[in-house]
Amino acid sequence: DEEKAAVVFNRVHEAMKLILSVVPRAIIHIPAAVLKRFPFKTKKALIQDWYLTNILMLTDYAPGVLLPVLECIFFKMIEIDAELPRETEETQFDVEMPGKTDEKEALQENIDAMMCRVLEFCRNICLSSETGEVQEDVACEFFDILIEVFMKCLLKIHGACHVQFILFYTCSLSEKLCAAFLEKNWDKVEYFTDNDLLLRCFI
Repeated sequence: DEEKAAVVFNRVHEAMKLILSVVPRAIIHIPAAVLKRFPFKTKKALIQDWYLTNILMLTDYAPGVLLPVLECIFFKMIEIDAELPRETEETQFDVEMPGKTDEKEALQENIDAMMCRVLEFCRNICLSSETGEVQEDVACEFFDILIEVFMKCLLKIHGACHVQFILFYTCSLSEKLCAAFLEKNWDKVEYFTDNDLLLRCFI
């Protein structure tokens, strides 16, 4: 059950903290391990949620892996998101096979669970747990990382229609973050050096 699982997870984190304190360079192996052990996209939503909860908790005491861990999470979420049909893609002639319907429902549940967990993570970093106010310095530093993940994982992807709302939600927490997002996008358009596809993504 969840209570027993929480005990196991806590023991794993204590072991990880000990390993990193004894062998600091072990941190370089974490991103690859996180990616390798990521649950398959149709695994139960609870498993996806547990995995995300724990790898995000890992960044509390190993902040150096925040960027690669977020990249891994976004890539996996986009993989699911891109497989979900958009409303405009469904027609009266579509025939759903039982197995296909079950898989689609599993993917929908998984993206919902993963989105909720990542949104909560973003909110907890940006907002003070005591006052509920935005911690500007912390939020801006985190947002820079989130923007980098956005540029690398989302910008050139066609078909994802949910994951980008993580960035938009984080922007909504502070006018300063909105301004930073707009400035970054404008810089990419104004000083454009990449291919035309990237430019069209920004526009």
